[in-house]
Amino acid sequence: MSYSQVFHSIYFVIVAAGFLLSAGIKMITSGMNHKILKKVETIDWNGYDALMQMLSFYGIQDVAVEKQEGMFGDRFVPGARTIQMGEVSYSSPSLIGIAAALHQGCHAVQNDRMHIVIIFKYLLGFACRFAALLAAAAMPVMLFFPRALYAGLAAYSYIIILSIGLAVTELEGIRYASGFVRSSGRLDTAQIAEVKRI
Repeated sequence: MSYSQVFHSIYFVIVAAGFLLSAGIKMITSGMNHKILKKVETIDWNGYDALMQMLSFYGIQDVAVEKQEGMFGDRFVPGARTIQMGEVSYSSPSLIGIAAALHQGCHAVQNDRMHIVIIFKYLLGFACRFAALLAAAAMPVMLFFPRALYAGLAAYSYIIILSIGLAVTELEGIRYASGFVRSSGRLDTAQIAEVKRI
Protein backbone atom coordinates (compact mmCIF):
# COMPACT_ATOMS: atom_id res chain seq x y z
CA MET A 1 0.00 0.00 0.00
CA SER A 2 1.43 3.36 -1.01
CA TYR A 3 1.82 6.27 1.36
CA SER A 4 -0.93 8.17 -0.47
CA GLN A 5 -3.34 5.31 0.09
CA VAL A 6 -2.37 5.02 3.75
CA PHE A 7 -2.77 8.76 4.22
CA HIS A 8 -6.20 8.96 2.59
CA SER A 9 -7.47 5.94 4.47
CA ILE A 10 -6.19 6.96 7.91
CA TYR A 11 -5.85 10.74 8.03
CA PHE A 12 -9.56 11.48 7.83
CA VAL A 13 -10.30 8.76 10.37
CA ILE A 14 -7.91 10.49 12.76
CA VAL A 15 -9.48 13.89 12.11
CA ALA A 16 -12.99 12.49 12.57
CA ALA A 17 -12.00 10.69 15.77
CA GLY A 18 -10.37 13.84 17.12
CA PHE A 19 -13.44 15.92 16.25
CA LEU A 20 -15.82 13.45 17.89
CA LEU A 21 -13.63 13.20 20.97
CA SER A 22 -13.37 16.98 21.38
CA ALA A 23 -17.11 17.40 20.75
CA GLY A 24 -17.90 14.69 23.28
CA ILE A 25 -15.65 16.28 25.90
CA LYS A 26 -17.25 19.66 25.22
CA MET A 27 -20.75 18.23 25.68
CA ILE A 28 -19.79 16.48 28.91
CA THR A 29 -18.05 19.59 30.25
CA SER A 30 -20.96 21.86 29.30
CA GLY A 31 -23.41 19.47 30.93
CA MET A 32 -21.32 19.35 34.09
CA ASN A 33 -20.94 23.13 34.24
CA HIS A 34 -24.69 23.52 33.72
CA LYS A 35 -25.35 21.05 36.51
CA ILE A 36 -22.94 22.84 38.83
CA LEU A 37 -24.52 26.23 38.16
CA LYS A 38 -28.06 24.88 38.57
CA LYS A 39 -27.37 22.79 41.67
CA VAL A 40 -29.28 24.23 44.61
CA GLU A 41 -29.06 21.36 47.06
CA THR A 42 -27.13 22.28 50.17
CA ILE A 43 -26.03 20.01 52.98
CA ASP A 44 -24.74 20.49 56.49
CA TRP A 45 -21.18 19.71 55.43
CA ASN A 46 -18.57 21.55 53.41
CA GLY A 47 -15.52 20.56 51.43
CA TYR A 48 -12.96 21.69 54.00
CA ASP A 49 -14.56 19.76 56.85
CA ALA A 50 -15.03 16.68 54.66
CA LEU A 51 -11.40 16.83 53.50
CA MET A 52 -9.98 17.19 57.02
CA GLN A 53 -12.12 14.30 58.23
CA MET A 54 -10.99 12.17 55.31
CA LEU A 55 -7.32 12.85 56.02
CA SER A 56 -7.88 11.99 59.68
CA PHE A 57 -9.78 8.84 58.68
CA TYR A 58 -6.71 7.62 56.80
CA GLY A 59 -4.29 8.76 59.51
CA ILE A 60 -2.72 11.63 57.56
CA GLN A 61 -1.72 14.48 59.86
CA ASP A 62 1.02 16.33 57.96
CA VAL A 63 -0.87 17.65 54.92
CA ALA A 64 -1.62 21.37 55.03
CA VAL A 65 -4.76 22.89 53.49
CA GLU A 66 -4.68 26.35 51.94
CA LYS A 67 -7.57 28.44 50.68
CA GLN A 68 -6.98 30.01 47.27
CA GLU A 69 -8.69 32.86 45.46
CA GLY A 70 -11.17 31.91 42.76
CA MET A 71 -14.01 29.42 42.59
CA PHE A 72 -11.95 26.39 41.58
CA GLY A 73 -8.26 25.65 40.93
CA ASP A 74 -7.87 22.86 43.48
CA ARG A 75 -4.71 20.79 43.48
CA PHE A 76 -2.50 18.65 45.65
CA VAL A 77 1.19 19.61 45.75
CA PRO A 78 3.12 16.44 46.69
CA GLY A 79 6.46 18.12 47.40
CA ALA A 80 4.94 20.63 49.82
CA ARG A 81 2.35 18.12 51.09
CA THR A 82 -0.27 20.83 50.63
CA ILE A 83 -3.80 20.84 49.26
CA GLN A 84 -4.86 24.12 47.69
CA MET A 85 -8.62 24.70 47.53
CA GLY A 86 -10.80 27.28 45.80
CA GLU A 87 -13.91 28.94 47.24
CA VAL A 88 -16.34 26.24 46.09
CA SER A 89 -14.44 23.23 47.38
CA TYR A 90 -13.39 24.99 50.58
CA SER A 91 -16.60 26.40 51.98
CA SER A 92 -19.57 25.62 49.74
CA PRO A 93 -22.11 23.38 51.53
CA SER A 94 -22.81 21.42 48.36
CA LEU A 95 -22.10 18.05 46.81
CA ILE A 96 -19.89 19.63 44.16
CA GLY A 97 -17.75 21.27 46.84
CA ILE A 98 -17.36 18.00 48.73
CA ALA A 99 -16.58 16.08 45.55
CA ALA A 100 -13.90 18.59 44.52
CA ALA A 101 -12.31 18.55 47.97
CA LEU A 102 -12.31 14.77 48.32
CA HIS A 103 -10.79 14.42 44.86
CA GLN A 104 -7.68 16.18 46.12
CA GLY A 105 -7.87 14.20 49.33
CA CYS A 106 -7.64 11.04 47.21
CA HIS A 107 -4.32 12.23 45.80
CA ALA A 108 -2.99 12.95 49.28
CA VAL A 109 -3.92 9.43 50.40
CA GLN A 110 -2.38 7.92 47.27
CA ASN A 111 0.82 9.88 47.88
CA ASP A 112 0.91 8.83 51.53
CA ARG A 113 0.31 5.14 50.88
CA MET A 114 2.27 4.66 47.70
CA HIS A 115 4.38 7.54 46.41
CA ILE A 116 4.84 5.89 43.03
CA VAL A 117 1.10 6.15 42.28
CA ILE A 118 0.92 9.94 42.55
CA ILE A 119 4.27 10.38 40.78
CA PHE A 120 3.01 8.08 38.03
CA LYS A 121 -0.14 10.19 37.70
CA TYR A 122 1.75 13.46 37.26
CA LEU A 123 4.17 11.88 34.79
CA LEU A 124 1.25 10.49 32.82
CA GLY A 125 -0.40 13.89 32.72
CA PHE A 126 2.76 15.50 31.39
CA ALA A 127 3.30 12.73 28.84
CA CYS A 128 -0.29 13.01 27.59
CA ARG A 129 0.10 16.74 27.01
CA PHE A 130 3.41 16.24 25.24
CA ALA A 131 1.94 13.53 23.02
CA ALA A 132 -1.05 15.75 22.19
CA LEU A 133 1.28 18.58 21.16
CA LEU A 134 3.32 16.19 19.04
CA ALA A 135 0.22 14.90 17.30
CA ALA A 136 -1.12 18.41 16.69
CA ALA A 137 2.23 19.55 15.28
CA ALA A 138 2.36 16.53 12.96
CA MET A 139 -1.06 17.13 11.41
CA PRO A 140 -0.22 20.06 9.05
CA VAL A 141 2.83 18.33 7.57
CA MET A 142 1.31 14.90 7.04
CA LEU A 143 0.53 15.72 3.43
CA PHE A 144 4.20 16.20 2.60
CA PHE A 145 6.16 13.98 4.96
CA PRO A 146 5.13 10.33 5.35
CA ARG A 147 6.97 10.00 8.64
CA ALA A 148 4.79 12.72 10.13
CA LEU A 149 1.74 10.54 9.57
CA TYR A 150 3.31 7.67 11.46
CA ALA A 151 4.49 10.03 14.18
CA GLY A 152 0.95 11.32 14.54
CA LEU A 153 -0.49 7.82 14.69
CA ALA A 154 2.11 6.83 17.26
CA ALA A 155 1.32 9.92 19.35
CA TYR A 156 -2.42 9.23 19.26
CA SER A 157 -1.85 5.62 20.29
CA TYR A 158 0.43 6.87 23.05
CA ILE A 159 -2.26 9.28 24.29
CA ILE A 160 -4.87 6.52 24.40
CA ILE A 161 -2.61 4.17 26.36
CA LEU A 162 -1.59 6.86 28.83
CA SER A 163 -5.19 8.01 29.23
CA ILE A 164 -6.10 4.49 30.28
CA GLY A 165 -3.28 4.64 32.82
CA LEU A 166 -4.60 7.94 34.15
CA ALA A 167 -8.11 6.52 34.44
CA VAL A 168 -6.79 3.57 36.45
CA THR A 169 -5.01 5.86 38.93
CA GLU A 170 -8.12 8.04 39.25
CA LEU A 171 -10.32 5.01 39.93
CA GLU A 172 -7.85 3.85 42.56
CA GLY A 173 -8.18 7.23 44.25
CA ILE A 174 -11.98 7.20 44.05
CA ARG A 175 -12.02 4.04 46.15
CA TYR A 176 -10.43 5.95 49.03
CA ALA A 177 -13.02 8.73 48.86
CA SER A 178 -15.87 6.25 48.54
CA GLY A 179 -14.69 4.27 51.57
CA PHE A 180 -14.48 7.40 53.68
CA VAL A 181 -17.83 8.84 52.61
CA ARG A 182 -19.64 5.58 53.30
CA SER A 183 -18.08 5.27 56.74
CA SER A 184 -18.90 8.90 57.63
CA GLY A 185 -22.65 8.40 57.46
CA ARG A 186 -23.08 12.03 56.43
CA LEU A 187 -24.60 11.36 52.99
CA ASP A 188 -27.38 9.10 51.81
CA THR A 189 -26.97 6.59 49.00
CA ALA A 190 -28.14 8.97 46.26
CA GLN A 191 -25.79 11.72 47.46
CA ILE A 192 -22.84 9.32 47.59
CA ALA A 193 -23.58 8.27 44.02
CA GLU A 194 -23.73 11.93 42.98
CA VAL A 195 -20.39 12.73 44.61
CA LYS A 196 -18.77 9.76 42.85
CA ARG A 197 -20.27 10.82 39.51
CA ILE A 198 -19.01 14.40 39.85
